[in-house]
Amino acid sequence: MIKDDSPTFRFSSTTAGVEFVCRIDGGTARPCDSGSFTAPALRDGEHRFSVAAVAGGDVEDPSPAETSFTVDTTGPAVRITSGPREAKKGTKAGKRRAVGQRAVRFSFTSSESGVMFRCKLDGSKYTLCSSPYGPESMKPGEHRFRVRALDNAGNYGKAAKVHFLVKKDRSKPDPDLDPDPDPDPPPPPTDPCSLTPTVIGTESADELRGTPGVDVIHGLGGEDEIRGLAGKDQVCGGSGDDRIVGDDGDDRLSGGPGADTIRGGAGADTLLGGDGDDLLEGNDDDDRLLGGRGSDDLVGGEGRDFLDGGPDEDKCDGGSGQDSGASCERATPF
Repeated sequence: MIKDDSPTFRFSSTTAGVEFVCRIDGGTARPCDSGSFTAPALRDGEHRFSVAAVAGGDVEDPSPAETSFTVDTTGPAVRITSGPREAKKGTKAGKRRAVGQRAVRFSFTSSESGVMFRCKLDGSKYTLCSSPYGPESMKPGEHRFRVRALDNAGNYGKAAKVHFLVKKDRSKPDPDLDPDPDPDPPPPPTDPCSLTPTVIGTESADELRGTPGVDVIHGLGGEDEIRGLAGKDQVCGGSGDDRIVGDDGDDRLSGGPGADTIRGGAGADTLLGGDGDDLLEGNDDDDRLLGGRGSDDLVGGEGRDFLDGGPDEDKCDGGSGQDSGASCERATPF
């Protein structure tokens, strides 16, 4: 799946001196002797590109090379399904709908499956989030919430937003009866799939390697094998059942859609499973393992790890360190 509606294809032949003709969706043959062909603007949807060698001036290869692809240039729509109601401006504060400080929680959905959501409260930056979303408490007053989605082709849709009012809670919160509660989870990390890549694969199965420095690696489609090597790498597997290893450095590794296997290596790593039944394995340092959707297996290893399986039935093994987490059927106590 690509968001470029006019993609360029490159090709070659083992036979010297041949000419080429190219077709899109079985249409009119066009000469493409330069070894590359840029398609005209295409509509969203499935397409097919074929290229055939022509020998002797008019003898066309009856078995052209072909590839199918999907163009998607439309960002996913987002709809807020529940949460604080819109508080219209121009209405007296006493007549505007208000919610308590600990009742700010939004649920939302997208017109496309497999998307990644990003949320924003007031003047903060967009961060990775999931539905339902909300802080533990907010200051009284006027606030704004925005949520948008990123699809597998890399398209952002228009943000859904609401302007709401928070009132001061009169009742005191219940005392915490847990003598040793888990610490609050850290804020959602920036997803590597939203960054501009320095190493990029194809829609097929790729073997990608980073450098000893800092890399941003995108696998795109296919069952990819990606290794970051040294440095603070940002890796996005993309769609497909990928195998990702971070190696040395504090890495951020995201599997994307598919049943992925993600291993952190040395360093304090952040592992993001995404959609699918994933296996996430930390190492000796203080790692963050976030399973996302799907029935995930999370293994922390040594170190003070944070494990969050996500909304489905997950299994978490904290390892030998002093760990914390949420949303897990814990195989080993933290």
